[in-house]
Amino acid sequence: MAEGLTVASRPYPWPWHGTFTPRHTALLVFRDGALRPPDRATAALLTSLAGLAEQAGLTIVELPRQSPLRPSAAFGTGVMVARPHYGGFSGTDLDVVLRRRGITDLILAGFPFELGADCTMRQANDLGYECLALTDCCTGLAADTLAGAMSSIQLSGGIFGAVAETAAVLDLFARACEADPTHSPGARQ
Repeated sequence: MAEGLTVASRPYPWPWHGTFTPRHTALLVFRDGALRPPDRATAALLTSLAGLAEQAGLTIVELPRQSPLRPSAAFGTGVMVARPHYGGFSGTDLDVVLRRRGITDLILAGFPFELGADCTMRQANDLGYECLALTDCCTGLAADTLAGAMSSIQLSGGIFGAVAETAAVLDLFARACEADPTHSPGARQ
């Protein structure tokens, strides 16, 4: 993969180390529809993102909090991790699953962001993962708490990671495919 492939994110270009590699990146998708389902536009954008991420070679990991747990048809054949707590790393084998696959970089999306995704992003940062939250692929319990959660990520120069919009990530996927002519969409590297 070519050096210097990053997302135009805030407060720094993501990933911090400067090289996006699909095989080392996972899209973590959170769902807790019992609390507050996303609007149709956000749900459609998230479904589209998951499909394009899978085509680009990313690992898709679903982290629903509902039981019984079963894969969503909308997100392909990704990995399902049972999440008994808000944080995806608490009481789960998520860290083991990611490390076995060589994942170092995480893109987080879903709903409600202030609970599962935000808590998991903080845990992931503490474990050494490079994290990016997608502002337009997340919904919140309330507009002000979602805004606060997104703002807190960017404190102190990106203490918990970075934030961006989905269009910037899709542009990154396209540039990554152009930079690696051997990459074929849908094939894991």
